[in-house]
Amino acid sequence: MAAPTTLNELLSTVPERAVEHTVREDGLFTLMRPKFVGPRFQWLQRLLKYPHFKVKLDAVGTCLWAHIDGTRSGYELVEILRLAFGGNVEPADERTARFLLQLVEGRFVRMHR
Repeated sequence: MAAPTTLNELLSTVPERAVEHTVREDGLFTLMRPKFVGPRFQWLQRLLKYPHFKVKLDAVGTCLWAHIDGTRSGYELVEILRLAFGGNVEPADERTARFLLQLVEGRFVRMHR
């Protein structure tokens, strides 16, 4: 799928997780993306002391990541965010779109129509 270019295009797509996560002691998530994703360098991946990039999420990112399941659209994630945090996350649609775009660029999620 071509990368979405507008806010409406991005929020109308359905994100699907492409990496694993761990739960930290404070209950927030850390995303774990392998440093090498292609089969050509898998042997090198096993030799590394730290084979994953780790990205620590805040409360908003954790809430969004917890609800990314491959069935909910970006618009549904915006509503979940508003229910969970109220007015503290406004503009929720722009924050959600920015977060999803960063996840796509970092290859943490795949987008589907």
